[in-house]
Formats: sequence, C-alpha cells, structure tokens
Amino acid sequence: MSHHDQILETIAWITNGIITLASIVFFLNFTRAQNKTYASYMVLILNMSDMTFPLMSILTELFKSSISFNEFNCAFGPSTYRFSLYWSTAIAYFVFLVVKKKILFNPRRFILYALIICLLLAGLFCIMLVYFSCQPY
Repeated sequence: MSHHDQILETIAWITNGIITLASIVFFLNFTRAQNKTYASYMVLILNMSDMTFPLMSILTELFKSSISFNEFNCAFGPSTYRFSLYWSTAIAYFVFLVVKKKILFNPRRFILYALIICLLLAGLFCIMLVYFSCQPY
C-alpha cells in the first residue's frame, strides 16, 4: 500500500468515526429530549439510515475476509442507500407541504405511510438486486 493510499484510508477512518459518533450523539440527545416533534422523528429516521454508511464501511474494513459479511453488505448496502434517498425525499415533501403549501394534515399518518412506502421501495430494490445477482448468465 502506498503512502497516498494510507493517507486516504486514515482519512476515511476518521470521517467514518466522526459521522458515526455524531449520529450516536444525536440519537442520545433525541432520547433525552422532553418534546419530540414529528419532524424530530423524521430526522431521527434519516440519521439512523445515514449512519449505516460509515458503519458498513468500518465493518467492511474489519471483516474484509468474511465472505458472508461481504454478501450481506452487497445485498443490503445499496438498499439502505436507496431508503435514505427515499426518506430524504419524504422529508423534503413534508416540509414543502407544511411550509410552502401551508397544508394541515395528520403528520403521524404521513410519517407512517412514507415509512412504509420507503421501506417497500428499498426492500423491492434489495429483492431485485439479490434476484438478478443470483441468476445464471
């Protein structure tokens, strides 16, 4: 491994550690908060899904010789990324409805439906990824 590669790997470890630590701190602050709004729950879900990226990167480095972990990561890593994108879109739409359109609606129902839709889409992506990667050529 070259000196340049070692520097890049060290930077990756540091940034992944900082992101993971910040996500854990947010989670702990969320659990201690007295008033939890629907928006804070939406950010919590996004925070947890985004935390999977640095965690998977750290675990991949620690278990790079484990074939079963690599298969797990290949199946669920991209799906987690998709979920995070879908959930970010749901948050943006939620904010648009509330701030721009000034539409009053049941936020609990919105979060529940958005969560189900995002999980279904990410799950469908995972199923397609696993199905097509296991097909003979």
